[in-house]
Parts: sequence; C-alpha cells; structure tokens
Amino acid sequence: MIIDPSLDHAAPSPGEGFKRGFVLAVYSRKFFGGLAELASVSLHMGNAVREVYQVFEAQRGDHPGEVPVIAATGSEAMKDKYGTNYKPTFELVKWIARPAELPDASPVEASELWRGAAPATPQATHVPPPQAAPAAPAATPAPRPGNDLANAEF
Repeated sequence: MIIDPSLDHAAPSPGEGFKRGFVLAVYSRKFFGGLAELASVSLHMGNAVREVYQVFEAQRGDHPGEVPVIAATGSEAMKDKYGTNYKPTFELVKWIARPAELPDASPVEASELWRGAAPATPQATHVPPPQAAPAAPAATPAPRPGNDLANAEF
C-alpha cells in the first residue's frame, strides 16, 4: 500500500491493477467499542467520504477542540462498469468534544507515507504446483478359475 502524503498531493500509482484507497480513524463506543480503522478502495465510498469531508472542512473552524459526528443516513444506487453498486450517504449531524480515547493522530504510520519515489513492486511470478508422485501401477486382480466372464476385459 502506498499512502498519499496529504489530501492535496497524491502518490503515483504503483502500477496497473492498483486502486486508490483511504484509511480513516473512526470512533464509536456504541458501535465499535471505541477506536476502529475504516479503509476502503471503493470509488463510491471514497466519493461519499470526500463529500462529507467538504462539509467538515467548511465547519471545522467554528468547532475548535471538537470532532464531527457522522451518521450513515442511507445509500444511493450507482451504475458503473461492474453493475449496480451503492454509495453510502453520510451526514455531519453535530460536533462533540473529542473523546479522550480518540487520539489526535493519523491512523497511518509515517513509514507508510509516500516520500517521492514509487516503491519497486515485485513482479508476480508463476510458481508451478508440485509434481504429483508417479502413480503406482494398478494391481491386476488374479484370475478367478472357471469364470471366463470375471476374467474378461471390457
């Protein structure tokens, strides 16, 4: 995983087949038992988070020392190349004092941030399955005396 160094500075894609994602620290005593990490590479989830983040940015100057309470209020069907997927609808419903258990720190370690050079991505190599041991020749049953049908091969 490559983490963008900031919201306005995207890390380069490490290659084909990778998706842009995000990691958030979320907190709810009731629903998560405290602090949890929310991560996703879903385009629709990312857009929903981006939309509620714009509301947060517009209001946060009026709420020093507080954190937003975000509610999932529904979903919207989105048709894309994969069929119908659902974009959650988030709403900033109120501001509260930061719970003591919620650290004021990024959920991402500094060592995970992109620092200017795309990391070398190991190329996938085919590893053949182990070869099966040669099968032992099937034992030929001993002929039964006096029963030609039993000795016939079909």
